[in-house]
Amino acid sequence: KLVCACMPAALVDMSRAVMTERFSSPVLPKPVFTLNFARDTAASRAVFEKLQTAAKTGAAVVAAPTTLKSLLLKQIELLLQLEAAAK
Repeated sequence: KLVCACMPAALVDMSRAVMTERFSSPVLPKPVFTLNFARDTAASRAVFEKLQTAAKTGAAVVAAPTTLKSLLLKQIELLLQLEAAAK
């Protein structure tokens, strides 16, 4: 299960710090990842593996709305490229 907290870009650092503090319990520790992605960023295996690791470990992912939008738009762009190449 992947937990993603989306907040304005100005609050990402503060939210990550608060979540890290709250989830650093010795009883039930949870890692907190920050997702940074832009449309001009090359889609790499590292981004996929970071999200996959977060899902496997039950980590919280902190991201700004523009990051999530960029990630989804990049996915659509790549799917359209694959579709065009198949024709």
